[in-house]
Amino acid sequence: MKSAEQKENLTIARMEDFYLRVRRDNINISLEDIEDSEWMWSNKEIAKLDRLWERNVPMKRMAVVLERTEIAVFFQVLDRLYKGAIKPREDWRIR
Repeated sequence: MKSAEQKENLTIARMEDFYLRVRRDNINISLEDIEDSEWMWSNKEIAKLDRLWERNVPMKRMAVVLERTEIAVFFQVLDRLYKGAIKPREDWRIR
């Protein structure tokens, strides 16, 4: 697993590469304006999210149970799906 410094350096390098390669007047950073999302989760919270996900609990309800915003739950679910830690559900809209 990469250290925080390695991740930051990689992000900076990608941004510089993008800027130098594309040379656009405006560069947009994805999700930059999202202020209400919490990006850090404990292992216990993630385990609880995984259990709720497996029980097909809607993400709106998961947000209430986990005391997180819906957007924070959505991003954590995307992260868990991307990492293969949880399986896609038939219907995984926020509801």
